[in-house]
Amino acid sequence: MKKEDWYKLIVLVIVAVFVFQMISFSVLNQNKPAGGPSASSPKISVNGQGEANVTIVRYEPYVMVKGGEEGQVKNISKKLIDEGKATHAFQQDEWLVVGLKSGKDVPSAAQEFEKVNASVFASAALSTSSKIKVSGDGITTMIDGTSFTMRISPYFEEGEVVEAIFSASVVNGQIVQIENFLFLPVQVKGAVVKAQLTAEPKTEKIIEIGWKDRIAAKEKLASSKATYKPHSYIEIPQNASEQQLSTLRSKGASYITGIQPGIISVRNDFVDYERANADLGSVGLNGSFPPSIVLLENMTPEDISKVAEELQKAGIKAELIEKKTAMAALPKEIEWGGKKFRTSEEEVSFEQMHETEGGSVFLSIDFLAQGSRLSKVLSAQQVASGKKPS
Repeated sequence: MKKEDWYKLIVLVIVAVFVFQMISFSVLNQNKPAGGPSASSPKISVNGQGEANVTIVRYEPYVMVKGGEEGQVKNISKKLIDEGKATHAFQQDEWLVVGLKSGKDVPSAAQEFEKVNASVFASAALSTSSKIKVSGDGITTMIDGTSFTMRISPYFEEGEVVEAIFSASVVNGQIVQIENFLFLPVQVKGAVVKAQLTAEPKTEKIIEIGWKDRIAAKEKLASSKATYKPHSYIEIPQNASEQQLSTLRSKGASYITGIQPGIISVRNDFVDYERANADLGSVGLNGSFPPSIVLLENMTPEDISKVAEELQKAGIKAELIEKKTAMAALPKEIEWGGKKFRTSEEEVSFEQMHETEGGSVFLSIDFLAQGSRLSKVLSAQQVASGKKPS
């Protein structure tokens, strides 16, 4: 058998496992304590949300690619083979399977395909921290960590440690099933980037709605031409401890829908500012309750005034603000805090505070990142000469 056929056979076997993992998820190498419960002991089960730091131990040496422009995708796979990073590439149903020399090359190979808008997945061996916290059914318990394999988007390098949450089924202190696995994004604040202007600045009017009134405002704005963006989250210090967040999650279980660094997401209909503030204070945290935004594009001055008046008459805290805004495209890559983040060169809107020269602008941006990939821009603020905002 030719060498290239051996490569293809090996990758085909791996792909069979990959396809299985797309359907189900099984935990491997569980840490079973010596002298555990006997077969006759009653089973003690807990179903709930688990959270742990997870290490990307290694990748299997291949990537699965789907989508993107077919010619560009094939050119990239050929380039990887010519460079000696890939051993073989072939089509398997809707997937292009690219075998690599080493699992360490998976993230960089994935980046090449993502540049042409292809979706890329890989099989990774993962290992949790030594203890996993599982909360559910009124019970919170700490259980032994575990190792497993699963399909992921390879945004992370081998050896990288990432916080994750998941649904866990636990029997007699051991995980028997994991579902709904999610790597939590990391929030990066104040990264200064040089962006390219994509549209001339324009003056626009917006209405800022107080956090407590965002639901009442939604009802009032339902029949207007305005575009409304309610902000159902609370900003908290990014360096909040795991103990603070865990206690806060328990206190706010009825209204908190998610917690990630710097942000607490709440139910869309939750407006009890006093309770949220009290819960935050009880764990030593201060919260910021951002206003929601009413966009007033393509509306006459008379219509804008009418919208603002109707909101205020209804007792809703609504402030009409005029500002000069512009659009700019982010660079392909952002380097900040010793790390590099890939972007989709998306456009961001910002308030113009300084004059611009040469069609470019310096922005301080807050964003969410998954490994080396920028996943969502949270805010953008213009700064002068690439300096951090005061």
